[in-house]
Amino acid sequence: MEQIIKTKYKDRLPKGLSYPIGAELLSQQLSEVPQFNAFELSFFFRCGKLYKVLNSQSIEFLTLAFKRSEKSISNTNKRKDSEWVKPHWNIYVSPVPSTIQKKVRKSCLELGFPIIKDWLIKDRPDNWYYGYKFIELTYDIVNETLIVIPESLSKKYNSAGPS
Repeated sequence: MEQIIKTKYKDRLPKGLSYPIGAELLSQQLSEVPQFNAFELSFFFRCGKLYKVLNSQSIEFLTLAFKRSEKSISNTNKRKDSEWVKPHWNIYVSPVPSTIQKKVRKSCLELGFPIIKDWLIKDRPDNWYYGYKFIELTYDIVNETLIVIPESLSKKYNSAGPS
């Protein structure tokens, strides 16, 4: 039996929106990466973004993120084993208009997942594994293309997921 990535959280969606990919598809596509058992999956929708999702020219729909805090005064050796300093691999899925769900899924399968897998298996120095790193997939509705936002572009992080 194939293992499925653990879903930590899933928002309900209003009519007209759909998640372009689910836990089963993500699990199938990422089953061979070394981080597989460390992933936590969340499906997020913020109601305040409904207008933006339905009226945008491009939509962020998938973010894979690594987060690990460095030791500091606020997280001393006493807290060394706390959740704060442990590495976390998260996957955040956001909804798209239902009318383009199949196009987004297809572009993710054809282009997005190969790029994500390469990013996940890339050799990195030890110091890479501190801070917040991510790769994000955005779908350009107007041009019907996939846009990959690499980790080198800064993004504000919110503990509840991407803002």
